[in-house]
Amino acid sequence: GEFHSCVRQLGGTVLCWGLGSAGQVGDGKGAVKNGPAQVKLAGAAQQIDAGRTFACALLASGKVQCWGYNGYAQLGDGTGGTGKEATTPVDVANLSGVSKIALGWSHACAISAGKLYCWGRGNNYQLGSQTSSYTGKAKEVPGIWSVQHVAAGEAHTCAIAMGGKFYCWGANGKQQSAPGANALLIKQPTEVTVTPQASQVSLGRMHTCIVDDKANAWCWGENNVGQVGDGTTKVSGTPTKVE
Repeated sequence: GEFHSCVRQLGGTVLCWGLGSAGQVGDGKGAVKNGPAQVKLAGAAQQIDAGRTFACALLASGKVQCWGYNGYAQLGDGTGGTGKEATTPVDVANLSGVSKIALGWSHACAISAGKLYCWGRGNNYQLGSQTSSYTGKAKEVPGIWSVQHVAAGEAHTCAIAMGGKFYCWGANGKQQSAPGANALLIKQPTEVTVTPQASQVSLGRMHTCIVDDKANAWCWGENNVGQVGDGTTKVSGTPTKVE
């Protein structure tokens, strides 16, 4: 996260440490923790991820639990938007059978049976449901199916569907969602043409990278400190092979 860290141990125990004033350490105390503290999960974790001031865990049961700041409903338990925090994990509502999760700064997404669900802050349409308000419970992203991978940036989201189809949506001020497009916001999942096909995806704050089916890396978007890897510091509106 921004000022906290988490790790999943063998066996599924999760430990977090760092700034915990918003509950993001998950130990029930809501204070700074300068050493690992065990998160009080309802079961063993298979995957964890951290947002700016919150974190989530995918449990072996297929359920998702989140903890920390909830001012934008990013915990997904239906109580968000009030500034209420959770110092211990809460269940994400309307969600089960999850296989993967991904957290942005203030939103989160999960894959369940090939469908994609997102919740939390939607001010830049990063939830993919054509709304700019927050969503307090997991909501299916329309227009995309057979999802295999998902990643979340500060305010944009991307997913890979079966067959290598690659979609992004949300903030596009640095062309991180729709390379070559001038629109500042991409309000729904929009296919991005990447050749060869995408097999993995990872998002930074305002840039996007994929690994293709030949194990090559391609990046685009914000590049002020060289994060696209093209040897320049200019915004890249074209998927550029990292060499």
